[in-house]
Amino acid sequence: MPKFLTVFYYNDIGYQHLYKDVGSIPLALSRYCGWKTTFAYVPRHEELQDDFFEKHVNLIPIKSYCWRFLSVAIFLWEHAASYEVINLYHLGIKSCCLLAIIRARNSKAKIYIKLDINKDKVKKILKMGESWWGKRLFCILNHFHLNADIYSVETKMFASVLNRLPLFHGRLKYLPNGFWQESESMISNACFSKNGKRVILSVGRIGAYEKNSELLIEGFATLPIVIRQNWMLILVGTYTKEVFEKVQSLQQEDPELKGKIILTGRIDDKKF
Repeated sequence: MPKFLTVFYYNDIGYQHLYKDVGSIPLALSRYCGWKTTFAYVPRHEELQDDFFEKHVNLIPIKSYCWRFLSVAIFLWEHAASYEVINLYHLGIKSCCLLAIIRARNSKAKIYIKLDINKDKVKKILKMGESWWGKRLFCILNHFHLNADIYSVETKMFASVLNRLPLFHGRLKYLPNGFWQESESMISNACFSKNGKRVILSVGRIGAYEKNSELLIEGFATLPIVIRQNWMLILVGTYTKEVFEKVQSLQQEDPELKGKIILTGRIDDKKF
């Protein structure tokens, strides 16, 4: 039974991560593959507790020092030898340092890095990979085994272009993000209707650059009335002032949009 560890130390850690990609990977490996999995994190304010998640995944807080990265570095130095597969997030100097610690403590461990990147970061990596110093850096990382055993990205296009680089060649896979499903009823309920109208649902940090919620809102608003008359756009999650003002402005320009674009704010209750 493989022992799998996900390490997450970013300062936005919260309950939502247990059922996003970060927590869903160890959860799925435990429930459907029989792996023994652990989710280790640096607490933000309080320790996370979730009965369902903890039935399947060992959820442990990492002792916090003055710097989150230092906390994880110490944790991996002490515990890396206990795991066969270790999952990190994002590619950069920090992940390379953590990778070096893991290699030093457990040379047999397989390391998986989920890149979780957008097109701007892909462009930067490609630009670096095409430069003289970037090619030398990739060679150095490979030579000293400071390279993950497997990487994943969320789109086929990213996988195709990045696999051309020596750093990733043969190691980078396409793994789309999904959502956690416990029963078929969740899917049937998600093909939603509300008050006789069909619903387009978007859940996330509404207004964050990476989400580009504005494109979805504008696209919905520009649909002909005859097409959108039986549809609603519901956006769940914290939202920025700019998005709120954008929705208000569109509804003032087109009164038909009132009640059709709804910002709910953050919802923690899954049964809501």
